[in-house]
Amino acid sequence: MEQGILIVVVLCIFGLGFYIVNKIDLFLDNVLENDKEEQEGKMNSLKILFLDDFSDDELLKEIHECKSRYSEAKIIIFDSQSEDVEKIFDHTAIT
Repeated sequence: MEQGILIVVVLCIFGLGFYIVNKIDLFLDNVLENDKEEQEGKMNSLKILFLDDFSDDELLKEIHECKSRYSEAKIIIFDSQSEDVEKIFDHTAIT
């Protein structure tokens, strides 16, 4: 009789432990998923737009989309005909 009660108690403890570990696993999955989403939002992205391909309104629309999608954005406009293009890229790579 005592062995039967002991077996039932041990099975209940294992069941409770399994339940608790399952809840902890779900909680940690949610935390990792939220952290992953935050990291994806912070990732740097490069988008190159050629002004010849866009009208002024389309360009403004693209800028507003980037502004809403990314928390921080830097916009660099340069003249491809200029001789200082390499200097501009070197300067932006350093900062």
